[in-house]
Amino acid sequence: MRKRLPALLCILLAAPAVLGAQVPQPLPGTSVHDFAGVIPADKEAAIQTKAQRLRDEYKTEIAVVTVDSLQGEESFDYSMRMARSWGIGSKDNDVRGLLVLVAVRDRKTAFRTSRHVEGALPDGVTGAISQEMNAYFKQGDFGGGLSLGMDRILERLKVADKAQPAAAQTLPARPGFSLGWVWLPVIGIPSLGFGYAALRRRSRKRREATAAKARTSGFRAWASKTDPPPVPKGQRQTASQPKPTHSRAPGKKKASSRSTRQALGYGAESSDYGSSSSSYDSGSSSSSDSGSSYSGGSDFGGGGSDSSW
Repeated sequence: MRKRLPALLCILLAAPAVLGAQVPQPLPGTSVHDFAGVIPADKEAAIQTKAQRLRDEYKTEIAVVTVDSLQGEESFDYSMRMARSWGIGSKDNDVRGLLVLVAVRDRKTAFRTSRHVEGALPDGVTGAISQEMNAYFKQGDFGGGLSLGMDRILERLKVADKAQPAAAQTLPARPGFSLGWVWLPVIGIPSLGFGYAALRRRSRKRREATAAKARTSGFRAWASKTDPPPVPKGQRQTASQPKPTHSRAPGKKKASSRSTRQALGYGAESSDYGSSSSSYDSGSSSSSDSGSSYSGGSDFGGGGSDSSW
C-alpha cells in the first residue's frame, strides 16, 4: 500500500491538468465577475453600466472576468470552456456573445467572440484592444484597463453598426440614365405588334386575290364549263338498288357498354382511397441548465485573441 501511495498521489495531482482547470460559475445579476478581487467598486460600477449599454444599444452580451490563475491551462482553452459553459449571448434571438478574461498571476488576457460579432470585432481589433488594456494591467490598474477596453468595444460596434445601412443603400444611377428610357418598351412593343399584324393582313389579301384570278382563267375554268355538273350524293342510289338493312335476331338485345364493363370487372362506380397521415417529431429539446445567468449561449467558434503582459 505504501508503495502504491506515491503513484496514486501523482495521478490525483495530474488529474486537474488533464481534465482542465475548474471554471467558476457566473455571478448572478451582473456582467462583471471579479473572482480575483482586483477591480475597485467604482470602476466595477462603471464597467457594469457600459456592459448594460452594450446589451441595450448593440445587442451584445459581455462577461468581464478576472481569475487568480488558469491553473496551468492555456488561456484559449480555458476561455472557450468558460464562454460555452456560461451561455454568453444567444443563438435564438441573435444576441451576440463576448468574453474578456484576465488571469492575474499568469499575466494573460483573452478575448473570445461569438460568430455573430466576429465581423465587427475581428481578431486584429481585439488584439489591439488587449494591448491597450495590458498597459494598464502592468501597472496594477485592472479597473482602468477593463474600463478602457469597454470604451473601445463600444466605439468599434458603433462604427460597425453605422456602416451596415450604408452598404445596403441603393447604388446611384449611372450618368446619362433618365426615366425616358423606361417608356421605350411600353411604346415600342405595341408598335411592333401593330406593324406585324398589318403585314399579315396585306399578305393574306394578296393570296386571296391570286386564288380568285386562278379560278376565273386557265384549265380549271374551262373544265368547269365543259364537264357536266356533279350528281348529289343522295341521288346516286336508284330504286333498283334498295339500301340494305340489318336485322337483329329476335330475343337478343345489344349489350350496353355499362353491362360490358361490369362483366369485365370495371363496374366500380366509386373507389375509396385510404388516407394516411404522418407526424414528425421535431426533435427539439431544451438546452441543459448550466447555471449561467446569461441568455443561453452564442456560437463561439474560437474567434478573438490571446495575449500576455
